[in-house]
Amino acid sequence: MRLHELTAAPGVHVLLERSAVDPGPLGPGVHVHWLEGRPGRGGTVVRPDGWVGLRADPLEAAGLSAWLAAARGRP
Repeated sequence: MRLHELTAAPGVHVLLERSAVDPGPLGPGVHVHWLEGRPGRGGTVVRPDGWVGLRADPLEAAGLSAWLAAARGRP
């Protein structure tokens, strides 16, 4: 599947490399995609407007949760 197809649904898209930590449920409008063919523990968050909002290696659940809270306007 191509990246455009993965991110076609409205919302935030979390693209996780093969060995990334499972972030668990992230709430409504957040779609998690595992990139099985991409080695590593990192991840990329694609904002609803298509721009990259966060990139981390490794992507940790706490950092992802903090970013999502800020994106939603929560402290």
